[in-house]
Amino acid sequence: MQATSGTSEQDLLLLASNCASFTTNISKYSAESLQPQHVEAVAEFFSTAPEIAEFKFNGGLKSQMGEYLPGSDSVRFAVSKLAASIAQCCRAIRTVRLSDPCYVSPECMRQLAVELLHSSQEIDTLEMSFIYVDIKVLATFVESHNVPKALLIKNCTFVEHTLAEGLGMLANSCRLTTINFEGSNMSAPRIQCLAEKMQAAGESCTVERLILSCCNAGDPGARAVAQMLKTNKSVRELHVGQNMIGSVGICALCKSLMVNRTLRKLTLWGNDISSREAVDELARAIEGNRSVSELIMGYCRIDGEAARKFAAALSKSAGIERLMLYGNNLGDVGACALTSGIAQQHHAFPGGGVSSLDLSKNAISHIGARAVAELVRKDMRIKHVRLLKNPIGEEGRDVLQAAIDSRKCAVTVIYDD
Repeated sequence: MQATSGTSEQDLLLLASNCASFTTNISKYSAESLQPQHVEAVAEFFSTAPEIAEFKFNGGLKSQMGEYLPGSDSVRFAVSKLAASIAQCCRAIRTVRLSDPCYVSPECMRQLAVELLHSSQEIDTLEMSFIYVDIKVLATFVESHNVPKALLIKNCTFVEHTLAEGLGMLANSCRLTTINFEGSNMSAPRIQCLAEKMQAAGESCTVERLILSCCNAGDPGARAVAQMLKTNKSVRELHVGQNMIGSVGICALCKSLMVNRTLRKLTLWGNDISSREAVDELARAIEGNRSVSELIMGYCRIDGEAARKFAAALSKSAGIERLMLYGNNLGDVGACALTSGIAQQHHAFPGGGVSSLDLSKNAISHIGARAVAELVRKDMRIKHVRLLKNPIGEEGRDVLQAAIDSRKCAVTVIYDD
C-alpha cells in the first residue's frame, strides 16, 4: 500500500484491502492532507488483515512548501495507534523497514521497532535508516526472542553509552546472520569493538554477512576486522567499501585471507590499493586463498602493472570466479594481462576460475577490447563481461560482437553502443 498526498480514508482502505506489503509513506503528505482519522481507519483495518507480511514506515511530515514539520499531537497519536494495531493484529510480518522519523521521537521509534518485532516470531529483516538507535535495546530483543535474522542499521546514529554492550550481545546472537551498519557512525574504535566481540564469541557467532561500508574504518578498523577473520568461521561476506583504508589496512586484510577458509565474498571498493605493498599482499592472497570466489575492487586506484601481478596470481589459483575491477586505471596493459591470466587459469584448473569480469571505466581501447574478445571467443567458461565507459571505438565493438556471435553457448558482454 502506498499512501500519497490527498488520499482519502476510503482510498487508504481500498489500497490496503489487497496488499501483502503495507507502506505508510507519511513524507508524501502535507500537514493539511494527512488527517488522523485516515490513519486510524487503516489501523482498524489491520484487525481483519493478518496476512500483511511487510511493514514500511517512512516518516517525515511535510508542509505544502516541502519543509519537514514536527507534526501535531493528534498525528503522532494516530501513528502510535497504527503501530499498536499492527503489533497486536499482524502475526505474518516478515520484514520491517523504518526510516526518516522526522516528527517521531527516538523513544517512540525504538518502541515501534520493538512492538513490530514482538508482533511476530518469524521476523526475517529489520531495517532502520536515518534514526537515532539504541543498539542495546534492539540486541536485548534479539537475544530474548531470536528475531530477526537480518539487522540493517543504515545511516544511523548510535547511543554511545550502551553501544559496546549492545554490540557484544549482537555478536553472541544465536540467530542473527546479517549485520549491516552501512553509513552509520561506527568509526574505527566501534568497529574494533564489534570485531573483538565477534572474535570472543568464537563458534557461537552466527553472523554470515558483515556490512561495514562507509563507516570510517580506516586502517585501524581494517586491522581489527582482519584479526577477527583469522579465527572466525561464520562470516561468508565482508563489505568494507569506501572506508579510507590504505596500504596498512589492505595488507592486514590480505594476510588474514591466508588463514581464513570461510569467507566467500570480499568487497573493497573505494579504498586505496595503489601501493606496492598492498598490491603484492593482495596478489599473494589471490594465489593462496581458496575460499574467496567473489572479489570487488572498484575505484581502488589499481593500474596496469598491478593488474599484471593479479593476473599472475589468478593463473595459479582457481578460487576467484567473479572479479569486479570497474573504475580503475587498468588500460590496455591491464586488460591484456588479465585476459591472459584468466586463460592460463582455466587451462590449469578445468572447471574452475573466473566466469564473470567487470572492466568498466578503465581507459581500455580497441586493443584491450580485442584481448577480451579473444578470451570470450575461445573460453566457454566466460559467462559475463562488462566493458562499459571504455573508449573501445567501432573497432572494439565489432570484434566483441564477432566473438559473441561465434559462441556456441550463452555469454553476456555489455559495452557502450
